[in-house]
Amino acid sequence: MCGLWIADDYKIMALQEQLPWLRLYVSVLNCPKVQRLPAPLFKHWINLLCVARSQDGILPGIADIAFALRIDVAEAETVVARLVDACLIDRTESGFMPHNWRIRQYRSDSSTERVRRHRLKRNVTETDEPEIGADSLKRYGNGLEQNRSDSDKSRQEPARLASKNEQSTPPGFDCEIFFERCYARHPKKGRRNIAMQYLSELLFREVQPEELERMHVQWCESDAWKHGGGRYVKQDLAEWILDKGWRYEPLTSGTQSLSDRAAAQAIERMRNKG
Repeated sequence: MCGLWIADDYKIMALQEQLPWLRLYVSVLNCPKVQRLPAPLFKHWINLLCVARSQDGILPGIADIAFALRIDVAEAETVVARLVDACLIDRTESGFMPHNWRIRQYRSDSSTERVRRHRLKRNVTETDEPEIGADSLKRYGNGLEQNRSDSDKSRQEPARLASKNEQSTPPGFDCEIFFERCYARHPKKGRRNIAMQYLSELLFREVQPEELERMHVQWCESDAWKHGGGRYVKQDLAEWILDKGWRYEPLTSGTQSLSDRAAAQAIERMRNKG
């Protein structure tokens, strides 16, 4: 019985590798720049997320985008331009990419590791597992090899990122101390570990610490954020970093979030162009 259960595990693992998926966060329900999209443009945005997933985050050429959306090239150019204006697609050196793709669609652990942890929870050790029959191995061999490869890549990924961090962060700079200073200053607390992760991924790559801290101080000392002792601030530090708040001047109203500001600016640009 246990042997059948293990074989089923590998079958599920193989199926997972054959069915790519992406993350869609429930926060889109309350995101103004998403919810204010016209229905056809919202549909195109969702479809482009799926296209980006199959291209490692980078959207293909405009002709391929037009084919994927089942529209002509001229309309595809308009769709991409409007989504760029709405801050839902970013221009990068490699091409167009959905906004914050690397952060929101981070690579998770492999299914091999998840199955291993699941077995440990059920007190099934490697020595207790019976050998899988030759037929099962032959049937799911491709899935096993694929998962071994992904597992190896997932083990190498932290080392590669760590090496990249070491090269990007100047000697003597203490990211943890810098984060603690920002977190203590921010009026709305919460999601501390996530904020630290976002900061470490963006610092020295998209913003220098001096610029980020200068703008963060301006936000924290603005009338909007100081109103009511900061109790009306909608964004915690993680969301402020994710929305790249250092690129914007502080809000003048305590009832408007950074997402509201970005959405309003995008709509105004579209109206001016129309």
